[in-house]
Amino acid sequence: MTLAAAERAVTAFIAASSEQNRRVVLIVTGKGLRLDGGRVFGGRIRAEFPGWLERAENRARVAGVRAAHPRHGGSGAFYVLLRRRSAASSRSLRATPQR
Repeated sequence: MTLAAAERAVTAFIAASSEQNRRVVLIVTGKGLRLDGGRVFGGRIRAEFPGWLERAENRARVAGVRAAHPRHGGSGAFYVLLRRRSAASSRSLRATPQR
């Protein structure tokens, strides 16, 4: 997966999860560790992930980020805490009783 495709996937997943009123989602970036000539390199997706969450379209939906428990992926995964949707945006205006 390219970085651009991964970023689009993360943004779409966060938007869909927010629309479904989810409060916490697990996103696995992978550790991406590899050896190259005896040097250890980290994963590009994992390195870029915090910056993607700071983009305007995600920032409005994300309340926080925590490293995942080892059972859930450890340093290769994150819990993303989503903001609650406002009551006005989650109900239809037609469903609102008229006074």
